[in-house]
Amino acid sequence: WNVNNSALFLLDILCSHSFFNPQIHSATLQVTNDLQKKFLLESSGGIINWITGVNYSGHKLLFPTSTAQFPWLAYFFLQSEDIHCRETGLWAAMVKQLSEQKPLEDALVSASTQCETSPPLSSQLPIYRWLQQAMDTPPDHPMVPIFWQRFFQLFLSRPVATHEGEEPRGVGMSFFVGMLN
Repeated sequence: WNVNNSALFLLDILCSHSFFNPQIHSATLQVTNDLQKKFLLESSGGIINWITGVNYSGHKLLFPTSTAQFPWLAYFFLQSEDIHCRETGLWAAMVKQLSEQKPLEDALVSASTQCETSPPLSSQLPIYRWLQQAMDTPPDHPMVPIFWQRFFQLFLSRPVATHEGEEPRGVGMSFFVGMLN
């Protein structure tokens, strides 16, 4: 179903309608969370690995690239990935590690070890996924501001203050250090 454009088109329409109804929005997010968790926990690597025969490290994602033609659906799955990253404690640990001036890959390994979770590939971090979706979605689509909002919410993350009165700096630029344009 996740490679069938007709099915994705219908799911996108359903997601667009559920977005504006709080009860249905919550139920849709719960369904995508359940799918995400099921897909991550499958020992075989899931549908995509079975189809492609590729076994790679990192998290197995239902949509490994942005889905510009299905932005409503993309929102719910990106939100599920984001929630998973926060629930495991990986995001908070990453922010803390980056605030200590560690390189991204080292911070990711340290945070994963600290949270006792398997590390995703750095390209699978929610900050990059929201950014890619925001850039790929047509600029006049109503979801674009929300994609940018989610990206900046992560970009402007700061670690928890360890001393009273301390104002730690944001770590957003640490995700883009050393990248080529």
